[in-house]
Amino acid sequence: MGSIRFIAVIASLAATALAPTALGQTVLDRERAFCVGQDRHMSLDTQIIACTHVIQTSNQETDRIASAYNSRGNAYRDQGNFDLAINDYDQAIRLSPDYANAYNNRGLAYRARHDYARAIADFDAAIRIDATVAGVFLNRAGAHAEQRHFDLAIADYNQAIQLDANFARAFNNRGNAYRSQGNFDRAIADYTTAIALDPNYANAYNNRAIAYRAKGDAAHATADLEQAQRLSTADQPD
Repeated sequence: MGSIRFIAVIASLAATALAPTALGQTVLDRERAFCVGQDRHMSLDTQIIACTHVIQTSNQETDRIASAYNSRGNAYRDQGNFDLAINDYDQAIRLSPDYANAYNNRGLAYRARHDYARAIADFDAAIRIDATVAGVFLNRAGAHAEQRHFDLAIADYNQAIQLDANFARAFNNRGNAYRSQGNFDRAIADYTTAIALDPNYANAYNNRAIAYRAKGDAAHATADLEQAQRLSTADQPD
């Protein structure tokens, strides 16, 4: 039954993808697109099947197979299947030892398992290969913060912000680190910057409310909590 389902899904992918694809594009090209998640409405199971078919195609270039392992690992990670995800990232790195994104993604899987030593080692490797990606510094900072190593976290958030001055999430998360240290004024300043960069950032309003409340500023705390609630429910169905 498993093989029948696999064949049926692949046939369905080929059939449904015909209309939006350019003339001459092969079924395998479409499967690669599905594998890397270009169709955001596709289920994770379907993405995994597409990646598996790309991996099993023997005449593919090594870097494309590595990319398929990485993408399938992401889908497994999104499902919470961290062991399967890590196995796929291992394969991607084996095929492409300088694959910074695979190291970063494996680090996220280890971090989700609370294996912080391995997570940080992978983020370190990704940064050694490419030190220009703000998100990797954000991820390593998160691993430090979850261990309450706030000075290390702040240093990484600083680097993320230096690389991307419009990185609202880095400001918000650095605010959390400052707040955890009891530095409420710096935390509020960071949340305020995050909100200026992204006025719909409900979590930043909520975090700023917590910092205001810690300072005894009930009026500002209440206003921010109300705004966070409005933003959180704005897109919810009646």
